Amino acid sequence: MKDVEGKKRLVSLLGGCFEVYPAYSRDAEQAATIRRAFQMVLADFTIQQIEAAFRYHLKYSKDFPVPADIAQVVLRGNKPPFERSVYISITKKQGEDRTPDEWQYVREYEKFILTGRY
Repeated sequence: MKDVEGKKRLVSLLGGCFEVYPAYSRDAEQAATIRRAFQMVLADFTIQQIEAAFRYHLKYSKDFPVPADIAQVVLRGNKPPFERSVYISITKKQGEDRTPDEWQYVREYEKFILTGRY
């Protein structure tokens, strides 16, 4: 997202989030700092990936996103970031009681823990 149009679209997404999510005493200077942080962290992604991740976040989260929230959704292919509690819940089940999706989550989570990569 290194193009001017992409940056404008990102600013628009963030502006929408400021309107949708509770913003506790954020002023214009803080908003500018937040925009710069998002631009820095998300610079390697396309605006299409970023918009899809924002859609996902808006659909499932009650909290204002931080750059890592959006980056993790992009890196996981529009899947939620891993949660240790979900992993533990799945691993407490007997193997024969796990769904294919649960097995996949366990494999991907363990790979992430070992390598730090999605």
